[in-house]
Formats: sequence, structure tokens, C-alpha cells
Amino acid sequence: MAILVAHVDNMPTTASLPVAMSGAKESLWKYFGIVDLGPVKWLLSIGIKQNRTEHITTLLQTAYIDSVSTHFHLEVAFRVKTLMDTNIHLTKKLTPRNNVECKCMNKLPYLMLVGSLMYTSMGTHPDITHTVRNLGEYSSNPRKAHWMAAQWVL
Repeated sequence: MAILVAHVDNMPTTASLPVAMSGAKESLWKYFGIVDLGPVKWLLSIGIKQNRTEHITTLLQTAYIDSVSTHFHLEVAFRVKTLMDTNIHLTKKLTPRNNVECKCMNKLPYLMLVGSLMYTSMGTHPDITHTVRNLGEYSSNPRKAHWMAAQWVL
């Protein structure tokens, strides 16, 4: 039995036996101009490292996290070991109260940052899921404190 997964122009495959993998590849070569690139190393911005002798597969999003940090200009921001500053208590009372605060927050890509954090939490960092969920509660009307809290997670 072979399992094929297709995403755009990537098709990682796995099989229960080497002969099943060979058969699947032969069938694909008949119909499509595929190229066998060997073991999967990257898929959907997730690095994949395999140690076949010890039967260990490691998933990494280091490059993705670095690109998100660069995109949001947070390369040197808050490199800490905690998920969020424990002194920050987010509430709905922190939402913008006037037009000036709203305009200031509209310039900040809060939703994009929270979305990037969500992808990271679903991919390789379930440890930040609770924090990302909390940040998502304020996505319709965030304030500067929410933006600062989101930066702690990255």
C-alpha cells in the first residue's frame, strides 16, 4: 500500500514496503513527468528531518519563524523563554477607545501576526496554542498592549 499526498507541485509519498513504493513511482512515471527528489526535507514551510535508524522524525519551523520575525521587523524583539510576559493581563477594556487609537492600530498587522502564530502553533509549536487563542479573542479590536503581547510569543 502506498500513500500519496499532493500539494501544488509537491507529492510526498510513503509506502508500507519498498516494493509498494517502487510500484507507485512506476505508475506515476507512466502518466506524469515526475522527478524523484529523495526523502522529503521541506513541506508547507515545515522542515522535516528523519533518523531512520532510530525511527525519529523531527518537524521544524525555524526558517518560517525567522521569516515571520523578519516580515514583522521583530528580529531582535523579546527573545525570551516564556510564552508571554506574565505581567500582561489582556482584557477587552484595553481595546481602542477613540479614533486616534483605532487609526494607530489599523496600521499594525495584528491579524497577520496572530495568523502566523496560529500556523506555527498548528505545525510544530502546540505549546503556544493557548496564548494564540487568547490573542485571537481581540482580533476585531486590538490595542497596543495586544500587539506587544503578540510579539512576546514569536
